[in-house]
Amino acid sequence: MLRQKIELLGGNPSADSIDDAFKKVVTIPKLQEQPDNVVLIVGESHALWPFLPEYENLELVPKELKFLNSPNCFKTDFMLAQGTGTMPTINGFVTGLADAGIYPNSQPESYKTKYGTGIGSVMKALGYRTVFWYGGFEAWQDIKRFTLSQNFDEFYCAGDFQYEGGNSWGCPDEVLFKYVEKYLNKEKHEKIFIIILTTSKHPPYNIDVVAKGFPKEEIKQRLPDTICSDEETLNEIGHIWYADQSIGDFIENVEADKPDTLFVITGDHAERFNFAKEVDLKTLSAVPCIFYGKNVSKDLLAENKVGCHLQIIPTLAEMVSKKGDTYSSIDSSLFDDNGTVFNHYLWTNDEQIYKINKKIPEALSNKIKAARQLTAWRVLKGDKIEKSGQ
Repeated sequence: MLRQKIELLGGNPSADSIDDAFKKVVTIPKLQEQPDNVVLIVGESHALWPFLPEYENLELVPKELKFLNSPNCFKTDFMLAQGTGTMPTINGFVTGLADAGIYPNSQPESYKTKYGTGIGSVMKALGYRTVFWYGGFEAWQDIKRFTLSQNFDEFYCAGDFQYEGGNSWGCPDEVLFKYVEKYLNKEKHEKIFIIILTTSKHPPYNIDVVAKGFPKEEIKQRLPDTICSDEETLNEIGHIWYADQSIGDFIENVEADKPDTLFVITGDHAERFNFAKEVDLKTLSAVPCIFYGKNVSKDLLAENKVGCHLQIIPTLAEMVSKKGDTYSSIDSSLFDDNGTVFNHYLWTNDEQIYKINKKIPEALSNKIKAARQLTAWRVLKGDKIEKSGQ
């Protein structure tokens, strides 16, 4: 029964709608001042592994490591992405719902009602103009129509830009970020929430990264035995470096003009990179999650914290809200003691990442099933809980 699933997930089983069942009230604001701009960067194939100690000497993500080591930053030890593909992750952010093997962007209900748990709905209700920026094209997965149907006020993509280079997936990351930067520079009075979805770390990897400054030969000499040193792999690694440069330059430029901006960096998924030797699930599948900005402090989040993508939504809500503000979320924020977290095929208990299989604890198995069944109900049938027996 749906109400039992809601209760198992920590919601109010007596509510008349799923959004109301998971409504939360902010009791202690996490930031002293509400940031005027909030920017969530979802990097294509932006994996955690280049940030790990065993790969840090490759210096593939030096700009992001600078932010990460700033006193104005907190991070998770690792994060579980919503899926192993880009659209499952975007579906997660836009709906705020668990992965249930259904693509909400292709379901009629997603164009009839708005998901109150989605990041567009949450941030709009908290006073932000919501804007989606995509380095690809609007026809892909119907992403423009989908996001504009779900409380995003504006949508921009590669089809709106003038640029050289790029490929069938879209424009180079640096072009995308330059257009976002220009947009923010023009906005002076309105609070803005922006999602930026990048594309450059996707095959065919056709950016001339050496011409951009990628020190290929130096890095080739430092590669561990878990990574091949062939030209194809080095070119892919160069695109990791290029993505970091593009993200870093963008944040530095925006921060100089709008210093109260809150930035969040994560990846859509991690599994695309092929290692030469078998690596653990953290190295293979985890993505980073970095919160950076003027009023952010490392003390806001406990050390060794882990999370999943859905927790970014309530975490942002807790950070930008005033006392008494409300929002809906089926998951807890990163500030809560949430115990275990999971995605479509992995779970973690703060110590290690495990695959979801018959060996997982029964309580967790029941929670995962409840989250997936709740998602299926909401995506296929809508928000209302019409019968008391449901």
